[in-house]
Amino acid sequence: MRAAAPVSDIRTSRIFYQASPVILARWSANMMAAIDLAMISPLGANAVAALALVGALDVGVTAVFHGLNRSLQTFVAAADTEVDTLQIRARYLSTAVLWSVAAALVLMVLVTVLAPAIIPIMTRDTSIQSMAIDYLLWRCLLGLIPSGASTVFRGYWLGIQKSHMLMVAVPAKIAVNILFNWILIYGKFGCPALGVRGAAIATGLAVWVEATIHFVAYRRQGHGCKWRLFGYDLWLRLNKLGLPIMSRFIMESACATAAYGMIGHLGTNELAVMHAVTVIFFFVRTIFTGIARVSQSMLAEAVNQCDYERAGRILRRTRKAMMLALLATLGPLNLYPDFVLSVFLPGDELLSMTIILLRCFTVVCIISIVPISNSALMLASKRGVADALVTGVVSLTLFLAAVYAGVFVFRSVYGLAIGLILCEMIHAAVHVCLARKFFTRRGA
Repeated sequence: MRAAAPVSDIRTSRIFYQASPVILARWSANMMAAIDLAMISPLGANAVAALALVGALDVGVTAVFHGLNRSLQTFVAAADTEVDTLQIRARYLSTAVLWSVAAALVLMVLVTVLAPAIIPIMTRDTSIQSMAIDYLLWRCLLGLIPSGASTVFRGYWLGIQKSHMLMVAVPAKIAVNILFNWILIYGKFGCPALGVRGAAIATGLAVWVEATIHFVAYRRQGHGCKWRLFGYDLWLRLNKLGLPIMSRFIMESACATAAYGMIGHLGTNELAVMHAVTVIFFFVRTIFTGIARVSQSMLAEAVNQCDYERAGRILRRTRKAMMLALLATLGPLNLYPDFVLSVFLPGDELLSMTIILLRCFTVVCIISIVPISNSALMLASKRGVADALVTGVVSLTLFLAAVYAGVFVFRSVYGLAIGLILCEMIHAAVHVCLARKFFTRRGA
């Protein structure tokens, strides 16, 4: 059994050190979305709007992988208290990978059948419809299987607290994505100019590279996983904790899909601007999520040992790390926004609207520190159901109400942004109550 770190070792610097590979790995997904957006934006607002619609659906498509990622991390970290740790971890990993492949095959069929029916509901513009459907189908058919495997491996590395292993795959993944985006979107080296479809193919090739590197790195560690083993009992455990997380991602995807569908009523430019700000917003939220993922493993150890005082210290250090990260990223971006934002916009005439939205979303980021950090505590204590209910019932319901009011009552993206700030304040208040209840019941 690994000895717990003393309380004096729970420093913000330690959280940043362990979280940096996680943030970099999670940034790779956001980075690819940002790269796609930057390279697609010269094609016009319609192309950017198509990416916005696909981004909303993508979260729901990959929800099962995110659920496996989080549940595998928790169980692999807890396996440190078992006698035969390596064998148990290997069985958990093989079960999760095989399940992710099976789920990916089912999802491919569902996307192929449902995408042509869902996209037209979100927008009436036929050119946006065709580009969005084309991008989603190619991305899923080429990249869904390796994406699921890579997501599972990331949960494994985090569970055994070897987050530095994530840094092996990220540079290659991003480099492949940039190279093939440039070649396939604009038709370099004799290739046809595929536009949005080229971006989807480049993403698919990049995630295959990432999955291959994860598998090779795992084999070189000498853990000896027997891939033919599928533990039904372990599968049930993974899904019991993972299903609430999957449901949360599905609800978030459904709400984002509905939101983009409503924002589309304001116009294509508004949809393009909102997507550009959302990409930057999630780029920063990824830092918070990476910090929370590392803290989740620390919190799981503390909770398993009933050391709730240490858990409270970790939670406070987590929030401090998130606030420092926010000041380091969004601070300069709010002071000098013109250069960065112009990269993601199809035209300079949209810059002033984007800057105002960026500052509103900065406030949302500050407030979101509380619910993101508290979610790590809930998952570490295997209270995923509570986390899913809070996120689903409170946050997403209010989110839809805010979007509806902004689009159909105020008829402005600014009204929408103010509504999202109020929504996140209520979400944070509920999480504060849940955290107090958790520690009060345990006498901490």
